[in-house]
Amino acid sequence: MELQQDTCPSFWFSFNGRCYKYFNTETTWADAELYCVSQGGNLVSIHSREEEDFVKFLIKSSDPAEGLTWIGLHDIAKEGRWMWSDGCAAKYLFWYRGQPNNSGRDGSEPVTFRLIDIHLPLELKPPIENSISSLQLGFYSQRT
Repeated sequence: MELQQDTCPSFWFSFNGRCYKYFNTETTWADAELYCVSQGGNLVSIHSREEEDFVKFLIKSSDPAEGLTWIGLHDIAKEGRWMWSDGCAAKYLFWYRGQPNNSGRDGSEPVTFRLIDIHLPLELKPPIENSISSLQLGFYSQRT
């Protein structure tokens, strides 16, 4: 796999007509989403195995530490109803063992992911912290 810019702005990478970028600025989920919206997009949403593989490759290329990273998945509006921050229903999910576990104080939680091994499926995992607003992580944004 190769990262390509195609028609994307500088430092954004193209996949299936969308542009993706990693931001290593550590921030809360809400602030990360607001920043992505200010850039004309949303936190990344993953709708297929191919897109998951692309995001894994982007992680490997952008974040050598492969740390926890915010993505757009959440159940903030309704407990247990997983949605992407771009408004799409979550139909393609790849949960980490034992998740989701409702670790958020009010039962609603945004989701992080961490690449365990480049050859294994990417796994979704709600943050370990109990307070959504206090966790500071980098994030991936996407736009059309």
